[in-house]
Amino acid sequence: MDADGANQTNLTHTPRGDVDPAWSPDGTKIVYAETPATGPTRLYIMNANGSNQVALTDVTGYAYDPSWSPDGTKIAYTRNSSNGVNVYVIGTNGSNPVNLTNGDSSDPAWSPDGGKIAFVARLDGGGAYQVYVMNANGSNPTRLTAESAEAFQPAWSPDGTKVAYATSTGNIYVISAYGTNRTRLTNMGTDSHPAWSPDGTKIAFNRTVGTSSLDIFVMNANGSNQIPITNTAGANAPEWQRVAATPAPAAQALNLSTRMRVLTGDNVGIGGFVVTGIVPKQVLLRAIGPSLAQSGVPDALADPVLELHGPTGFATITNDNWRETQEAAIMATGIPPSNDLESAIVATLDGGSYTAIVRGKNNTTGVGLIEAYDLNPVVETRLANISTRAFVGTGSDIVIAGFILGGQTGNTTIVLRGLGLSLTQTGVANPLPDPTMQLRDGNGALLMSNDNWPDDASQSLTLIAWNLEPQDNHEAAMVVTPPPGVYTALLSGMNNTTGVGLVEVYELGPH
Repeated sequence: MDADGANQTNLTHTPRGDVDPAWSPDGTKIVYAETPATGPTRLYIMNANGSNQVALTDVTGYAYDPSWSPDGTKIAYTRNSSNGVNVYVIGTNGSNPVNLTNGDSSDPAWSPDGGKIAFVARLDGGGAYQVYVMNANGSNPTRLTAESAEAFQPAWSPDGTKVAYATSTGNIYVISAYGTNRTRLTNMGTDSHPAWSPDGTKIAFNRTVGTSSLDIFVMNANGSNQIPITNTAGANAPEWQRVAATPAPAAQALNLSTRMRVLTGDNVGIGGFVVTGIVPKQVLLRAIGPSLAQSGVPDALADPVLELHGPTGFATITNDNWRETQEAAIMATGIPPSNDLESAIVATLDGGSYTAIVRGKNNTTGVGLIEAYDLNPVVETRLANISTRAFVGTGSDIVIAGFILGGQTGNTTIVLRGLGLSLTQTGVANPLPDPTMQLRDGNGALLMSNDNWPDDASQSLTLIAWNLEPQDNHEAAMVVTPPPGVYTALLSGMNNTTGVGLVEVYELGPH
């Protein structure tokens, strides 16, 4: 039916009834629990119009309370079998059912970011059932509510900051995702099954009207303006359809830069970037040294030399002092180096992988900065990622990668990686033994940090799914979807260790 109760359409026709519907994240399918004439309740999936009803679970246990993962690949549900009542996760094709709990658990609800599952259990030595939150792999169950009555039917707000739930007193409450700021939303004593609207402004729920008429109501997220939208006895367990909105075009990398200590031999600064798409991309590359001293950087590289290498057939471009070769073109960009001894290259590049090498003239050493600027941002062609290999020191000699996201208003997904020991596979000597990374915004505020990439269960699953997991468990990686702005990734060694490291910033677009 519509959000106002109009256009009610019957999708299933099981004689004993079908319950617990849940929309897929893209709004094209519905999973529900079918109650057959004989045998246990099973989960089925159908198209949004009721067609193509396919069984998801087997007949060895009762299955109900389904909840889709945000990526649409898995379904959490309650299973009642000889092993007790537990929360399971199963693939949307019925594959690989996995038990996440140890009995007496039900009512799973997946968090919007996919990293957590709220559920109902009695894990603290008896008493009333309460709402708990666990990691999506079943680890670290943490109690959220402390009701004297039973608490059940948790529902996450779309932004993941709150959880609504019902109690056996017949009222609906909301609490923060950390278990604080509990607020009662209804007080009729006959309410249950809260369900947030996709925009987070409303909550649908069940209310028993009179002595037996079960109807669906809608209220504002703060509990105000409670109105009925059905008048059919038995209307139960509301669930909002997620209609996919057209997202704003994702921001893209407009500037990529890395500051590092430039040494000699294999420890010069080596920066890589990828041009994606079929439209040639005009870029400005800069190797900065002497002007860093004006920003208080000690031991700046006195005279950087820049080389640009590309795919097969690409002629290597070298520049020592920027005014010597392309002065007019570099001046026309509006961002020439501020010191004549610094290097710059303007080039129009076809799609492919490119490597920029910065070294000190006559094997001098010091702190240098390598930069890549996108001079003609076009959505179809992007600077997809930057990777810089350099010696990682301590203090001001750690490796600092900066990037600017812009050109569009939508968020874009970034994967950051800090590699060390796995570099030995490519013949790198003296690798950084235990990289650690931080991501900071343009104001220097810490947004995220990571030491060993498997430590965050949710992020590690995402990295594996995208084939971007580091090869060594002591290496660092993070997944973040920031808004347009200026960001800095800092690569250092755990406990002030040093060595050759690789910092990578993958710009993956909207996800």
